[in-house]
Amino acid sequence: MYLPNTAQVLINAQERQMTLTREAQRYRQIQQAGQRQSQSKHPSGRPETMRVAWHRLLVGGTLIAGVLLSLQ
Repeated sequence: MYLPNTAQVLINAQERQMTLTREAQRYRQIQQAGQRQSQSKHPSGRPETMRVAWHRLLVGGTLIAGVLLSLQ
């Protein structure tokens, strides 16, 4: 029966630990990205769709243009 030496067992344990740490970090990053995404919601609580975003941009741009034209 083959018994691995202590050094090899320690190396294997370290590699496993590093792999688990990397996986945990990746999971945390994915989780944080999801939280950031869900925080950028519309005041009503619904996620902001592309249509809503373009509409806000258009209305905002029109208001700014109107103010600038009235100042001239």
